[in-house]
Amino acid sequence: MHELMPMTAHHLLSAHEINLRSEIPLGALDAGALTRARLQSPRGSSDVELVYLPSGTVESIPENRGITTPFLDDGTPHPPPLVVLAPYISPRSAEAFRRMGVNYVDMSGNMNLKFGGTYIEIQGRPKGPWAEVQARLRVSEKGSLFTPRRSQVIFALLAWPQLRQAPQREVAEAAGVSLGLVNSTVGLLVREGFVVRDQDGVRLTRREDLEQIWLSSYPTGLGPALELRRLEGDIDRRVTPSAAVVLGGESAVPDLIRPTTLTVYTNGSWKELAVRNRWRAPSTGEGNIVIRRKFWTEPDGTSVDTGLRSEVAPALLVRADLMASRDPRQWEVAKQIALPYV
Repeated sequence: MHELMPMTAHHLLSAHEINLRSEIPLGALDAGALTRARLQSPRGSSDVELVYLPSGTVESIPENRGITTPFLDDGTPHPPPLVVLAPYISPRSAEAFRRMGVNYVDMSGNMNLKFGGTYIEIQGRPKGPWAEVQARLRVSEKGSLFTPRRSQVIFALLAWPQLRQAPQREVAEAAGVSLGLVNSTVGLLVREGFVVRDQDGVRLTRREDLEQIWLSSYPTGLGPALELRRLEGDIDRRVTPSAAVVLGGESAVPDLIRPTTLTVYTNGSWKELAVRNRWRAPSTGEGNIVIRRKFWTEPDGTSVDTGLRSEVAPALLVRADLMASRDPRQWEVAKQIALPYV
């Protein structure tokens, strides 16, 4: 999936007051794989199955469509409605989807959505408009809201609510970025309607939307940018640190899942860390250990209790790592991670 598609999809839906919450972040969706999701608008909500179809055609709908269970277990024997997400859906394919009762959204803004008392139908937009949406979302590195570095700023504002009323220099220190980048990122958040400025700082007006888009962009944006190395080794041994080290992903929540991988965040040398713990280059595949750069500094007075241990990454980052994995076990655990919803 193109790295801009998650942001574009959320942008197009939010223009119609629709919120999409998927079990797997959009940026981590494999072509043709079904995932559970929920569509919500001021008029109602519906549990759906979401599928990403690069070709945007009826023929590419998965053959196993309908074998998954609803997002909420209500005993319904029938599969929930299907929603197709595609780069572009031609008028011919759109008509075929409508005849089949399949909902769809493409990146040009064509959509057919019927759920929970909501009905939206937009037809006839050519491929061109997606370029316009892309231009708004990321004209350049300077104007992009969800580049890796700007995502660090957004992460800090979501993870630590007290920073929203703090001086921007404190936000910069917590996020590990420059003061100028914080200022420009807040300006973009204001422009896109996610925050408003007040006399005390900033206030999130669409926190859930912002969090969902941040989580969706993480697998193709900030996540890969933080990765220092993939290795293999014994993950059952306690990590011997060579500098500040905290755990992420499933290794941060062993009480909820038996980890098969280890995610480590460090602000030191990954090579020294690997030597100390006898980790080595993967003999096959991608290995079972991921070392990522620890970019953040927890602000003074952090006291939000998320139920996680002190030696683990902030809860929002743990959830992002879990949701970005390809492991359904981790997706289920991600739902149990408490976040500072303030």
